[in-house]
Amino acid sequence: MHTDTSLYAQAVKQVVDHFSRFTESMVWLPENILFDIFYQVYNDRSTPQSSATLASELRSFDLFSKLLKVGNRRGNLHQIIQFTASTNTSFLTSLVQSLQKGLEAGINFGGFLMEAGRFLEAINTFRICLTNVDSQNLPGFWREEIQCRLLNSLSNYCLFSEAETVFNALNNTVKSNPNLPKPLVCRIFNQFSVYSFLCSSYNESFQWSLQALKLIRQIGICIITMKEPGLLPETEL
Repeated sequence: MHTDTSLYAQAVKQVVDHFSRFTESMVWLPENILFDIFYQVYNDRSTPQSSATLASELRSFDLFSKLLKVGNRRGNLHQIIQFTASTNTSFLTSLVQSLQKGLEAGINFGGFLMEAGRFLEAINTFRICLTNVDSQNLPGFWREEIQCRLLNSLSNYCLFSEAETVFNALNNTVKSNPNLPKPLVCRIFNQFSVYSFLCSSYNESFQWSLQALKLIRQIGICIITMKEPGLLPETEL
């Protein structure tokens, strides 16, 4: 944010000091301004109402998803959420439960929780996303993308029984669907490697990583030959 002496910083501080007057219109603000306001609330965390304000307002997933879009402030958002969750134990559970729409935002939120080491909340987020995909019958490969991320969170949280179920389902999909995009298959193989490693199946982990590397090479060759036809000969990988 701007320096404390700037007019912008003073305006943000005034909004925070009179927060209740602006709550209804808050969601209409641009993402970067909204973020500055909530980060100022976090900076005022020595005041009793700071934690209560953050917990109350950020339970709205529509509002929280706007903060997720400010990519260059990811570290600051982790600070806000860590502080809020530490003083309001039900905060993250309520936020996850509010996730009912917007798959892309939900996937982004799950990834954010993974970054923070909040694996259980990430698992619940991806489960909700998976349920939404199944109920909406969406085109494309949303289900496989979410399953890949769910496998990641389950593996890191050592829920290996459910992780094995997701692994088998994804593996069967890869074998039976040759139309899966190669970048997605590459991410799936990479996650298979992580899952196998965490299960102490080190040889399988190595083999899956080799499969992922092979696909990376194939993808790279495709990109180069598309840009400059005839530059590289076709080779078997």
